[in-house]
Amino acid sequence: MDNPITVNRGELLDALSTNLAKHQEGVDRAQIRYREKVIEELEARLPAARDGKPIDISIFARMPIPRSYAAEYEQAIEELRWHTGETIELSSRDFARFVLDKWEWAQQFAASNMVYLTE
Repeated sequence: MDNPITVNRGELLDALSTNLAKHQEGVDRAQIRYREKVIEELEARLPAARDGKPIDISIFARMPIPRSYAAEYEQAIEELRWHTGETIELSSRDFARFVLDKWEWAQQFAASNMVYLTE
């Protein structure tokens, strides 16, 4: 369905704000776990480093840095705040993003962040 729909601006702002909060919570948890994992891996290699032995650091290349897409939500929220009407017309694509939280970058987000949340 590609027909635009009209939605209440306040309800849309609420949906975006809720989705942003969920997103940020996931990012925060992933960043904490990422740091813990980095520290764990560094500590495991520290004795070899102190003893002058070879150190394999290839694990760090395979550890994606958690990424936040909060700016995407924040831009949409700010645009809605500047909108003067009580309703706004959304395309199916924007409805999927803003209300259903199905953004184009969702797979990248899962790849870079969710790996730390499933352990």
